[in-house]
Amino acid sequence: MTVDVHLTPRVIDATSYQAVFPIIQIFGQIALMKRSTRQLQTGSIIDSLSPFENSTKEKGTASHKRPRGITGLDEENIKRTRQILMDRLSERALPEKLFGLEDEYNTILELLGRTVTLGESNTCLIIGPSGTGKTTIVRKALQELKAAYGDDFFCIELNGFPQTNDRLALREIVRQLSLQPQLEGQVFRSFADSLNYILGLLKSGNKDTSKPIIFLLDEFDLFAQHNKQALLYNLFDVSQSNQAPIAVIGMTCRLNALTLLEKRVKSRFSHRQVHLYPPENFNLYIEMAKSVIRLNDKVGEIDQNYSDDFNQKIEELFDNDNFLKTLRRIFDSLRGLRGFYNLCFKPVAELSLDKKYLVPSDFYESGMLQQAEAKIELVKGLSHLELCLLIAIKHIVTPESPTFNFCMVYDQYKNFMNDQAVRGKGNMRMYKWGVALKSFEHLIAIELVTSDQASTKCQKEYRMMRVMLDPLQITRAVLSFANCPIEIQRWGQE
Repeated sequence: MTVDVHLTPRVIDATSYQAVFPIIQIFGQIALMKRSTRQLQTGSIIDSLSPFENSTKEKGTASHKRPRGITGLDEENIKRTRQILMDRLSERALPEKLFGLEDEYNTILELLGRTVTLGESNTCLIIGPSGTGKTTIVRKALQELKAAYGDDFFCIELNGFPQTNDRLALREIVRQLSLQPQLEGQVFRSFADSLNYILGLLKSGNKDTSKPIIFLLDEFDLFAQHNKQALLYNLFDVSQSNQAPIAVIGMTCRLNALTLLEKRVKSRFSHRQVHLYPPENFNLYIEMAKSVIRLNDKVGEIDQNYSDDFNQKIEELFDNDNFLKTLRRIFDSLRGLRGFYNLCFKPVAELSLDKKYLVPSDFYESGMLQQAEAKIELVKGLSHLELCLLIAIKHIVTPESPTFNFCMVYDQYKNFMNDQAVRGKGNMRMYKWGVALKSFEHLIAIELVTSDQASTKCQKEYRMMRVMLDPLQITRAVLSFANCPIEIQRWGQE
């Protein structure tokens, strides 16, 4: 007896479904038994599983066995890649390799290592331009010491920007050392008393019983500008007291930072200095930049096939002439990697299923944003009247006479508007004295125009001023101004 089963695209009711379901179950069991017998004969195990079990099994295998072209896996790879690269660009993650800084790194590691292992107190000053790796080599040395010795030492990080005086710095030291319980109930009449008490706690130990303390003073030159330099004096004094082992590491961009120290402070400093320099040549800079956005082999969370394809695209990126020109401009102007980080932020943040890789076209807009001047971008938000006043200033100012006042600017603006009316192009509105004066005051408020006189006794419309833009910048700002009337553009280019 032959049973023909025709599948038609219609909806069946519950009663009919209950009648057909046992027949479907029987056919399914027969098919499963035949397939199981065939798989046992061939010795295959994974194929005998159901499709859901098979996908679950594959999900637990190694990443290199994952099938390519699956959206879920691609999305996870891209998300992880974006997170790794953003950590590098924001300097949350330390670089795998230090290019040209091996000797300086070994010097800092040895110095801090003697403090941690031998209880030897040291002081050192790291000097170098911004972005050359001052903080990086210290953090990497601390990372290695942390992996080797664990919690056998303390690290106190201070910065000259938030700790604007010694009292705030002392409060931060107390917080990081968790000395609040010891200070409860203590009454100090002055800052000197509180400083002496905390320093007494630090001096109370010895090399055998005290944990070493490493002080990192970022923006060291700002600490040197504190009143009486009490914090620096006492930290250097403790380092020479041969009691509690401490290391004081200062980091600064100023070459003359030591000249800012008082004589009594300088006498207690070891005068050990480590100088860092930008990359010597463009080829070294390219290698440093390439290491930032490449995926290394240690990243195990990313599919190996995607990682290889991504790195291949990076090699093609650095072979592109337009990209290398942008990189060369950053190298010539900044030298450090911070400019390259800023260039990469936007393309890396836009990685998605539609943009799986970094390609040269992604860096064009980011490069244009880096070239944009802050003052010119500020001009783009001005009104037409304020733009006209800036153009009038451009026509007034000369190298021999760089100053002006509002009366001179308004007369120039008035002459331009009258000239347009004579030519029959009087479709632009001419604003009165008071409205123009308000616009001129707005230019002063956003510091495109500044006062040239210390005295403010004269009336504001007669006060001599200076413009903070050169004529070429004003011309470029006019050309990039959105919806600018053609008459104003021509006047700005004259």
